[in-house]
Amino acid sequence: MRAFQLAFLLVGIVRGAEHKDNPVTKVVELIQELKAKIEADGKAEQKVYDKFACWCEKTTARKAGAIEEAKTSIEELSEKVLNLKGKTATLKAEIAQLEKDVAGNIEGTKEATTIREKETADYEQERSDLEQAIGALERAIGILTGAGEKPASALQQAEILSVAAGVRGALRFAPSDVSADDRQMVEKFVHDPMQFYGHPKGSLAQVKNPFGDYAPASGAIQGMLKGMYDAMTSDLESKNADQAIKQKQFEELTATKNSELATLQATLEKKKETLGEDTKTMTDSAVERDETQAQLKADEKFFEETKSACKAKADDWAERSRLRTEELAGINKAIEILTSDEAQATFGRATSMLLQSSQTHSGSPAKAKAYQALKTVAKKHHSLRMAAMAAMVQTATEGHFDVVIGSVDKMIAELRAEEQDDIDLRDYCQDAENKVENEIEDLQHKATNIQGLIDRLNAKKKEIQADIKQTESDIAATEDAMAEALSTRNSENEDFKAALKDDMDAVALLASAVDAMTSFYKNNKLPLGLLARKGKEDPEYAVDPDKAPETFSEPYGGRSSEGGGIVSILGYIKEDLENEIGTSKKAEAASQKEFEEQRAAATQVLTDLKAKKTSLEGMEAETDEKIADATEDKESTLTMKENKQKYRESLKPKCDWMKGAFDTRREKRRQEMDGLLQAKASLAGAAAGFLQK
Repeated sequence: MRAFQLAFLLVGIVRGAEHKDNPVTKVVELIQELKAKIEADGKAEQKVYDKFACWCEKTTARKAGAIEEAKTSIEELSEKVLNLKGKTATLKAEIAQLEKDVAGNIEGTKEATTIREKETADYEQERSDLEQAIGALERAIGILTGAGEKPASALQQAEILSVAAGVRGALRFAPSDVSADDRQMVEKFVHDPMQFYGHPKGSLAQVKNPFGDYAPASGAIQGMLKGMYDAMTSDLESKNADQAIKQKQFEELTATKNSELATLQATLEKKKETLGEDTKTMTDSAVERDETQAQLKADEKFFEETKSACKAKADDWAERSRLRTEELAGINKAIEILTSDEAQATFGRATSMLLQSSQTHSGSPAKAKAYQALKTVAKKHHSLRMAAMAAMVQTATEGHFDVVIGSVDKMIAELRAEEQDDIDLRDYCQDAENKVENEIEDLQHKATNIQGLIDRLNAKKKEIQADIKQTESDIAATEDAMAEALSTRNSENEDFKAALKDDMDAVALLASAVDAMTSFYKNNKLPLGLLARKGKEDPEYAVDPDKAPETFSEPYGGRSSEGGGIVSILGYIKEDLENEIGTSKKAEAASQKEFEEQRAAATQVLTDLKAKKTSLEGMEAETDEKIADATEDKESTLTMKENKQKYRESLKPKCDWMKGAFDTRREKRRQEMDGLLQAKASLAGAAAGFLQK
């Protein structure tokens, strides 16, 4: 429809053309220019839409992938949190039980220690009492020895009274198996000890002995006290043995308790450490899951909105393409109609009639002036609007210029609005381009700073890796040194065992030799002399050959002096070997202790090195995480920069066109408005003249 309207509006140009011009040809040129502009607009819009469609495709695909990945991550994190909840609950229960076991262990140790201390105190008291009683009985027995042989002196009487007082105290600790008669006799002795000391006739200090005659009572009481002494001594020995057994049992129990406590505390500490790590991991996973869920919700909303917007834009583009196609079809149809051979012949015959009609009915000078002003501008700038207005003026009749004047006013208002649109677009382009340039510079600066951070983190990572490598080298060197020290210690221990075996075998051989040397003397009950003792002299032979030589006069005793000397030497050698064995054992124990101390120190160093390596590996992992975060931040920044650059490129078609065409469009528009104002003035004057007529 637009093509036919334009063809109708161009009638004025056809009527006002000179005889040598072809009006239809001019119209065809204008239509072709219009077609070119429509096609250029279509190509520009196609380019913009293609970018938008590409963005839609990439964005929806990226968001769909992010949504799927987030759902998988949420499922994994939820399962991880659930598992950690169960694990932490189990750990808490185990920790509570371990704490209870530790408290029970400590309480049991305290209770056992209290019982042992009480038993020890009771034992010390009983031992002291028994030792005092035994001492008193021993003294009493000593004083009563020989008491019946002679009367007691004053000093002996004092001693016997003192002894009786001691026996009185010892009687309290007498064994329970002492008979009542014996106890009664001891009590009588304690009450009146002198009647048991000496044996005056008619006294109670005489008792009948098994042979029928009488013996002093001191002997009987002495026997009773000796029995009490033996019983108390045996009781003391029994208590000492019982105390030693109980003490050993207590020490073994304490050692077991301490070992059990150490194991419980180590397990408890490990459980608490594991609980802390699992709790932190669970919390971090829960936070990450919540953040992922929030991001998933935002991504799903954005995905749906983007999909709807892309579909709406696709529908709009399809409609615009259809309308533009129809418009171009109409224009092509008009061009085909106007450029056909039949149309050219027809227009050739009709042109002279149109010109004659134009010349015959040209109208008033004011109308002609207005028409000429509009025609000049339309021809100069190829303006369809001015051509249409000129055609309207040409076809208007006197008395109806007010309609044309209204159209002129309307067109002037449209031109002014168009100029304001151009100004707004120019200002928008300037502001948008300046803003996006500043944002691009800021993003580039940020990306440069992030790259600097990444470089520093990479340098730090290299330092950490170098430290880890050095630590691993130190660990290997320490382990090698420990292995070498262990090998040396084992070799020394093997040498010690071999030397110890040789020495012990030598001692056994010497002992066997000594037994062999001394068995003759032992079997024959002969004395064994010493090497230092002078041996028997050889018999002296008489000078007188007639006198018989002397022979041995003593029984055979063997070479006791030489044998004794050899046995002594063997004993010295055996003693030296035994001393050497003791010294070797002490040296071996000292070497073993020194080795264990060195190994403990090396083990601590190795533990510290491994802890250092673990710490360095944690630092390396943390640095890698920071590098990954910084790299992601940099990529995000560069992506934002790229988007800003794309946005800047998207501004270029319309903004560059506006920059180049703004002044030209303003000048053309000004001339169009001047022409319209001139035409309006001419038409207004013509209308006033008509009213006067």
